[in-house]
Amino acid sequence: MSFRNKIFAAFSIVTIVLIMAISFVFYYYSSETLEKNSKENLKVMTDKLANQLSQLLKPMEFISWDFIASREFMEEMATITYIKPDTIEDAYDINKARVNINQIIHRDSLSQNFYGVNVFNKKGDFFTSNNNNYVKPQNSKSIVNQLPWAEQAQRAQGKSILIAPYDDPWENSHQKVFGLARVLRGHNIDMGYIEVQVKNEEFENIFILPQQEDYRIVVLNGDQVLYQKNVEDTRLLEYYQEVAKKDAKKEMDQVTDYENPQLNNKEISGKKIIHDWDITILLVQDYSKLMSPVYDMRRIVIAIGLISAFIAFIGMSVFSKYLTRPIRELQQCMESIEIRNLPEQIVLKNKGDEIESLNQSFQDLRTRLNDSIEREIQNHSLVLQANLDMLQAQINPHFLFNVLNMISNKGMEQENYEIGEICEAIASLLRYSTSTAQKTVTLSDEIDYTKNYLMLMEKRFEDRLKCVVEVDDELLKMEMPKMILQPLVENALNHGYRNTTRTMYVSIYGIRKENEWKITVKDSGEGFNADVLSEIKSQMSRVRNKLFVEKESLELEIGGMGIVNTYLRLMLCYGECADLEISNIKQGAEVVISAPWGSI
Repeated sequence: MSFRNKIFAAFSIVTIVLIMAISFVFYYYSSETLEKNSKENLKVMTDKLANQLSQLLKPMEFISWDFIASREFMEEMATITYIKPDTIEDAYDINKARVNINQIIHRDSLSQNFYGVNVFNKKGDFFTSNNNNYVKPQNSKSIVNQLPWAEQAQRAQGKSILIAPYDDPWENSHQKVFGLARVLRGHNIDMGYIEVQVKNEEFENIFILPQQEDYRIVVLNGDQVLYQKNVEDTRLLEYYQEVAKKDAKKEMDQVTDYENPQLNNKEISGKKIIHDWDITILLVQDYSKLMSPVYDMRRIVIAIGLISAFIAFIGMSVFSKYLTRPIRELQQCMESIEIRNLPEQIVLKNKGDEIESLNQSFQDLRTRLNDSIEREIQNHSLVLQANLDMLQAQINPHFLFNVLNMISNKGMEQENYEIGEICEAIASLLRYSTSTAQKTVTLSDEIDYTKNYLMLMEKRFEDRLKCVVEVDDELLKMEMPKMILQPLVENALNHGYRNTTRTMYVSIYGIRKENEWKITVKDSGEGFNADVLSEIKSQMSRVRNKLFVEKESLELEIGGMGIVNTYLRLMLCYGECADLEISNIKQGAEVVISAPWGSI
């Protein structure tokens, strides 16, 4: 199989898998998200319905309790219930009690907040707060005996009961109302009933929802159906009653999905129990209606995926040949490479990012190969030059030693011992710096060499130079490269006091800290210029990168004894563990060199 066909086949497989994966993930995520949001929405709406219903029932419950808690009211009810009108005084008391009850029940707060608050007993006494709408029936006693909820109120023994919407039997217009009622309990006898009513419209308005045709609502009070919406079938209503009874004692809200055997479809329902009145609110939605947006989106995604795959296949067929053409061109160019045309550039007519990168990498390889050849030739020339320099270095020190001895002898003849001391110090410096017998020296030798240099500088600057050398004894026998300390001291004198005539202070401290040695050179001069300090650190970073990252040769960069070259010599000796820190301090500058103990 050709490379072009491999690209086309691989792209086709990846495209199909990618489209299927995206479609599946999108469908799964959308389904889960929509179902989760719908359950949350059902829970919120169910809680809202329960809260609104509670807000309607609380004032009704409060009013009924308010009457029972009224001592005057209960005494008047006892009067009309217990006393028989056998005497004129009894009849007077009964009539007065009825007048007082009327006055108690006729309150503006009752008429404004409720359709009616009714108080009555089995003897036929009837009192209402809504005289504007009510016409007291002549047969109130028979109405009381025929009330469908009277027996339920008796069983409740003074607790309030809810009355499903019904036609109000106390007035002529047959207004449909929703009510709360309870028995008025006296001493071993029921004195009558109190009934609090609101219009049925006010009750049903609680259950009005946006897009309510998509929901089925069932509100139960025990076995009594207080309200139902979009549940016309009797068997379906009975099924929802069974669903409402499941886990009815649990305090938590419930949002579940299940298969409805009555409708043969999947549903999602939210249930809220109001324990104070034994009310269960069931809010149900068809799962198919819930997921209809996902089904529509799935068809759209499949169509888009198929179209995208078809376009991608055609595009890949056209471009696969175009994409592989630069590889063939590059192969032909590589086969034509010889040493004589190494530096020449390869120009591709058709190229992409990857091909251009491959071409650039190959070009870099050719450039490095060509540079290596040129460097090898140059290194050969440097070896020859080094041999000549070594020969010259062997001749020059002997001549200088002879001259210094002559000057020292002349000084001794003139009894100028200082000249002899200076000549001896210079000779020691030359002997130390030109000796090639050892690659490393002890720190003690390095300090002696530095002290000779400082002695010469003290002669030069007279009283303007003050030096301090404090090194731990255990460091004096430590092996280290030659010419490390003196360049740092020389740099401090040459650059730190360039623009000043004040006394120069130079300090050298050496300590061993755990498995590391550290030597610090401080001066009290002007410190490093910010630009110079930045440039030195930049050069040190480049040297370290070339030596340990790029692995390039640095023999052409080695020359002189400055800070950067001192840092390079430390790294050549100790490797990556060597460190040189340069910084300005409060008064002057500080250079700290360090390396692991015993690593040389």
